[in-house]
Order: sequence, then structure tokens, then C-alpha cells
Amino acid sequence: MNSRPLGNQNLIMGNGSLGDFVPRLSEIIRDYGPAGKGEMCLVICGKSFTDSEQWPSFSNFMSFYGYRWTHVLVAGEPQPQTVDSIVSSHRSLGIALVIAIGGGSAIDTGKAVAAMLCEHGSVVDFLEDIGNRLPSGSTIALIAVPTTAGTGSEATKNAVIGLPGPNGFKKSLRHQGYVPLFAILDPSLLLGCPHFTLATSGLDAITQLIEAHLSNKANALSDSWTRYGLQIGLNAFDRLCWPNEWNDHNSDSAYLPSEAARIKLLGEMLLASYLSGLALAQVGLGTVHGIAGPLGAKAAISHGLVCSKLLSPVLEQGFLLLKTQNPSSIALKKAAWIGRTITADPNLNQDQARAALCETVLAWNTRAQLPRLRSFSLGLSQLDEVAALSDDKQSPWTSTAQQRKAMILEAW
Repeated sequence: MNSRPLGNQNLIMGNGSLGDFVPRLSEIIRDYGPAGKGEMCLVICGKSFTDSEQWPSFSNFMSFYGYRWTHVLVAGEPQPQTVDSIVSSHRSLGIALVIAIGGGSAIDTGKAVAAMLCEHGSVVDFLEDIGNRLPSGSTIALIAVPTTAGTGSEATKNAVIGLPGPNGFKKSLRHQGYVPLFAILDPSLLLGCPHFTLATSGLDAITQLIEAHLSNKANALSDSWTRYGLQIGLNAFDRLCWPNEWNDHNSDSAYLPSEAARIKLLGEMLLASYLSGLALAQVGLGTVHGIAGPLGAKAAISHGLVCSKLLSPVLEQGFLLLKTQNPSSIALKKAAWIGRTITADPNLNQDQARAALCETVLAWNTRAQLPRLRSFSLGLSQLDEVAALSDDKQSPWTSTAQQRKAMILEAW
């Protein structure tokens, strides 16, 4: 288990690192817990973790070391009533530490609960654009443990809270103080990850790395994170998502890597996801995420799936726009580097490399058998509103609402 500080956060990586870290919780409570307010640990996690082989070991460790703790199961992307309900039922218990174990949704829920235990009122009151109060930044100490390699939420300062529907929203609870105190990257927790989740979360991480790498705000530091993240993440994703590895009807073990090899690849995907979170927090994201927010507010579609389906058409049309708007843009050269990296072909010219990037992402969608956006409760008539509410964020190109609608239709 390796631990090192990164800004105001400690990063811990390694197979089995969650179990290795449990004995340190009393130390964390002592050093970071609210003085005189209790010693209770609140574990927020998804059912996939409590159903996993790791849950009995984790539970036994918590009990063996004598911690007072309770846990809450969460499902789906966090909604205001979920956060408010957990806060209300745990406010009087003397929570000293929150441990969020799961995908980005579980970690965002943990961030919001840890913050709102130090505030009064609904979480909606503190959300960007729709709330009327500014968060103080006070929070219960939070340990974030991802069980998917996708959102990088364990590295960021915001929690995305949504309410899908005709008048829905997806907004952030944001403050620098909300960066988790510890991020634990334990690849053993991903061994049972379903193919659909592995594919969509992985493509979310890749989307974030690409958009941050091409961002108008990109700098030498963010580029070092995104380049390394893409180098390890693209290779690991491709090897982890071999169809034969996940096909229940195919027992040909010759196509399956050993558990040790999978652990290594999963660790690389976790690190790539973490680096995507670091980068996006510094330099922002792009058109894919500019569309994903309002689209996800209108229909209950997983964020990872939206990013997976939009990445190829957004990049393809974005590159065409950029070649017209700013043909000397450094982003075009950066995109070509990504294309050569994703194909492992250094001989492609810039146009060929960018085309290969889009084609490879599209092929990954097909290989993973990801459903098209029309499969969900979103009507074609709603796309004009989604496109109008969307934006390019920090993309190097500028698109109109109609052009963004065309990007969505490519994934429809």
C-alpha cells in the first residue's frame, strides 16, 4: 500500500489497499474528526459492494478494530431527497467520518452527505445556479473508494446532484473543501465489475481525459496528467473489454487474462480515472459533458453511457468545426497524438489520426453492445431543448445549438 499527499488529499493505491487502510481509521477520526461530537463512521455504498466478496472482509475488519459504524445503501445518481434523508437520519448520531465506497454516484452522495452534515437546510439550497446559499466548505472527513474506473469523483471538489424529469436538473455542490481527504484506489474492488459498467465508466474516464487534454485552459501540468492517463487508460480499457472475457456463453479461457493481469489493468484504469478527475478540476471539460448535463436532467440515462455514445460524434464534428475556425489550433495536433496513441500507429498523418480516434471509440461502443440514446425515456421532440441548454464548456471549438443537436442525433 502506497500513500502520498497530493495537494490537500492523500492518494493510496494498491491491491487490497482498502483492507490495509481500515486499521488507520481511528487515527483519522482522532486527527480529523469533529472534536467532542462522536466517533461514528458512516459508510455509504452501493449494493454491488455489499453483495461482493469484499464486503464480509470489510465488515469483519470494521468490527475487529472496534469501530462504531453504520452503513447506508444508495442506488442511482444522487437526488436531493436521498441526500437530505440520509443527513436527517444521521445528524444526531455523532458522525465523525464518512466512507463512500462505490461508483461516482456513491462517492458524490458521500461528498454531499459529509458536507450537509455541517450545514442546515436542503442540499438544493447550496447547488450552483439554483440554490440561494453558498456552501461554507465545512465537511465531515471523507474517504472515497471507487469501485468503478470512470468519473474521477474521488479527486474532485464537486458532487453532482440531479433530479431527472421534464423540469429536471443536474447541478453541482461545489467547494474546494469537498475534495475527499483520502482517495483509495484498490483494483481488487473492480474484479466483479459487470461488462456494461466497465465499458461505460471506462469511456467516461477516457472522455474526461480527452476533453481536458483538448481544453482551452489546458496547461503543462494538466497535459502531464492527461497524456499519462491516456497512455495507460486506452491500453487497459481495450484489453479489459475483450468480448470473450465477458461473454457468459463463451468458456474459451485462452482469451482470459490471469487474475493478476486483470488486477494490473484495473489498477491502470483506476489511475487513469483519478488523473481525469484531477485534470477536469483544473481545466474543465468539453462539449460531451456540456450536452450530458442537460440530457441527463431530462431522462434517467447513466452519465457514463451518455459520454460513451456522444464522444465519437462530438469529436468528429468538433474537429471539422475547429479546422474551419482555427486551423492552427494546438488542439488539432493534440487530438492527432491521441489518435496515434489509441491505434499504436505513429505513421498516421493528422487527419488520419483524428479519424482513427473517432472510429476506434465508435468501434468500442459496438463491441460493448451499448444501446443507443433512443432506447431511453427521451423523446425526439426534447432534443431541441437539450441542445439549447447545452454548451461547449472549454472545448477548443464553438458550436451552435443546431450543431449540438446533430451530434446527439448521431448517437440517437
